[in-house]
Amino acid sequence: MMAKDDHVYVAKLAEQAERYQDMVHAMKLVAQENKELTAEERNLLYVSYKNATYTRRQSWRVLKSIEEQAAKESLPKYFIMIRNYREKIEKELSGLCNEVIQILKENCIPHCTFKESIVFYHKMEGDYWRYLTEFKLGKEKEHAIEGALEAYSKGSKIASELPPTHPIRLGLALNFSVFYFDSKGDVENATKIALEAYNSSNKVIKKEANEDTYKDTAIILHLLKENLNMWSPGLCVDDGEDSEDLE
Repeated sequence: MMAKDDHVYVAKLAEQAERYQDMVHAMKLVAQENKELTAEERNLLYVSYKNATYTRRQSWRVLKSIEEQAAKESLPKYFIMIRNYREKIEKELSGLCNEVIQILKENCIPHCTFKESIVFYHKMEGDYWRYLTEFKLGKEKEHAIEGALEAYSKGSKIASELPPTHPIRLGLALNFSVFYFDSKGDVENATKIALEAYNSSNKVIKKEANEDTYKDTAIILHLLKENLNMWSPGLCVDDGEDSEDLE
C-alpha cells in the first residue's frame, strides 16, 4: 500500500505528463485519508479535477454546437450520432463533478480547520455544481443550481472573515457572480456580488494586499471589472486611486 507522500508524488508526475485522470486518481486517494490537506495537496486536488473536467467541458460545447447545426440542416443520421457522443461526454462530466463534490463534502471540509481552506473547498464545490448546470436539464438542473447556491453561500459567509483583498475570497465572489449570471440569469445579483467585492478590495489593495498574492488579487479584480462592464455597461465602477494598476 502506497503512502500519502507517494500518491502526492504520483500526482505531480501525472501533472507534468498531462495525465490528468491519473492525477485525479492519486489525489482522490490522498483526500480519502480523511486528514487535513496541506496547501500544496489542496492545490493539486484542485488542478487535477479542473484539468480533467476542462477538456470535457470544451468538448461538450463543440459537440453541442455541431448538434445544433445538424438539427438545422436536417441530418437525422448524423444528429443521432452527435447526440450519442455528446451524451457520452456528459456522463463522464457528471461522474467527475459528482465525485469531487462528494470528496469535498465527505473528506475535505469535515477535516478542515483553516478558514482559508474551508472557503476554498466551498468555492470548489460550488464550481462543480455550476459545471453541472451547464448541461443538466429539468429537475437535475434545479438540483445542481441549489447545490451551487448552497456551497457558494456557505463559502461567502466564512469568506467575510478574510481580508477583502484575499484572492480566495475574491475568487469566490467572482465565481458566485458568474453563477448568478450564467446559471440563474440573475443580472441584478450577479452585479451586486461582483461590485461589492470589487469596491471593497480595490479601495484598499495597496494598503492591505499581501505582497505574495498582490498579482492574483489584481488579476481577479480585473476580471470582476470586465464582467461588471459587460453585465451593466452603464454602471459606474469605482476605480479609486489604484485603477491604473488594473487596466
